[in-house]
Amino acid sequence: EPGGPLAALALLRWLAAPEGQRLLPWTTWRVCPQINPDGAILNAAWFADPPDLLAYARNTFRELPGDDVEFNYPSDEPGAKAPRPENVAVAGFLRGRGPYHLHLSLHGMAFASGVWWLIGREWIERTAPLRPQLAGVFEHAGLGRHDWDRRGEKGFTRIEPGFATTPTSTAMRAHFQVQGQLDTAALFLPSSMEFVQSLGGDPLVMVSEIPLFRIGAPSPSPEDSALDRLRGRLPEARAQLLSGDDSALRSLAAEFHLAAIPFATQVNVIASAVTTTVRWLQRRMGLTH
Repeated sequence: EPGGPLAALALLRWLAAPEGQRLLPWTTWRVCPQINPDGAILNAAWFADPPDLLAYARNTFRELPGDDVEFNYPSDEPGAKAPRPENVAVAGFLRGRGPYHLHLSLHGMAFASGVWWLIGREWIERTAPLRPQLAGVFEHAGLGRHDWDRRGEKGFTRIEPGFATTPTSTAMRAHFQVQGQLDTAALFLPSSMEFVQSLGGDPLVMVSEIPLFRIGAPSPSPEDSALDRLRGRLPEARAQLLSGDDSALRSLAAEFHLAAIPFATQVNVIASAVTTTVRWLQRRMGLTH
């Protein structure tokens, strides 16, 4: 998910510029631009700009459920596994410097009909004035919003078009327990959002989900999205691709009107959404400089 790390670096450059420096008298930023360097190396073969669908399908590498760096932060729960070294490092960087007012985990999606922005359920009502501003950022970039109702699966609950709640480790474990995958369920540790919340205060936590490939085909409904239909057919098309036949994947790309999103667009959307949120919090908290 290269858009997130690239956006983090872009935010650092922006904070060093005159416009960003105006925020520094009243904000402290702690930025971890890359917490999964191994994942970046394993996926480097498809990091073209804009992404190439065939290269992505041939070379993408995803960690197994429970080994995802997002859900591997330290836990005080008895019997919990040891977290990954990367997570220990980030936790040490964040711990002792809280509580935080805002935490953003910068992610991406392979396919979506637009931006899918996740918000901590504790802030659903309070962010009602913010969400139209964020939607404006997504629309201005030409990406629109991904309207997807996962009915609470893994903690994802639809708020409104383009917005859902952040996942939780408890819901992740429950999802795999119901499927009888008890060993996998036991692997899930707190997410970065939950870890930051454990440091005290009442932080607004968010996750960006920006597509690498935007789905242009319409969705019948949030419960029956074009993404769900595409995901159901991708494994077979990818298997054929790896066997030397790219026709099925090309056919899906045409049928679902897949369009690669340049990294610059992904970065600009994330960075604009972050700065929009920070300025909204500034006004909400009565902080002015």
